Amino acid sequence: MRTNELKSDIDFPAEVIMKFKLFWSDFKDTPLRGRNAILRGICPQIFGLFTVKLAVALTLIGGVQHVDASGTKVRGESHLLLVGDPG
Repeated sequence: MRTNELKSDIDFPAEVIMKFKLFWSDFKDTPLRGRNAILRGICPQIFGLFTVKLAVALTLIGGVQHVDASGTKVRGESHLLLVGDPG
């Protein structure tokens, strides 16, 4: 069983929370379309490359550190090695 020992110290304004809920209410039945809408907003001048954009987004967002049943802390941050043709 995982227990999350870390809590967020960030207080989001009510307006931001409402925009978040409104955005996801539009994609309630199709969450992957919501994800794709967010990915289209990441570097929109580059067409496609959804897999690369998803990897970058997940790395930027990060994860949540958790402690497993044995008391071992598991790091929540992911790492990204992006290799390809620069031009």
